[in-house]
Amino acid sequence: MHVDKLPEGITMQLYLHTRGTTSATWRIIFSSSKRWLHPLFELGEFLAIHSIDGDKDCRTLEFDGNLRVSSSDLVLRDRIIGLAAAYLILRLGIRRVETDIISCGAAECRRSQF
Repeated sequence: MHVDKLPEGITMQLYLHTRGTTSATWRIIFSSSKRWLHPLFELGEFLAIHSIDGDKDCRTLEFDGNLRVSSSDLVLRDRIIGLAAAYLILRLGIRRVETDIISCGAAECRRSQF
């Protein structure tokens, strides 16, 4: 995906990857400045509100302007991912992740699940 580093004070962002006729764009659809696992709990609530069909592995989401997307079009950008965060991310159905720092346990979880 190649998202730039997160802005100062932002700990996590969720991007929507849209493919146009000439290029792909990345649109921020969720952002958090909280710490620890709190951004992931907020993200879970956000996804539940916008979920209209399917389960966590193949979810259809609807955003402003009747924009419908698949959970496979989402990319999470987080500063630090530990093992607990990795499991929460998987539980939310997000399979594409970028991070600055990842723990050994989370990397192993990522290799087997993402």
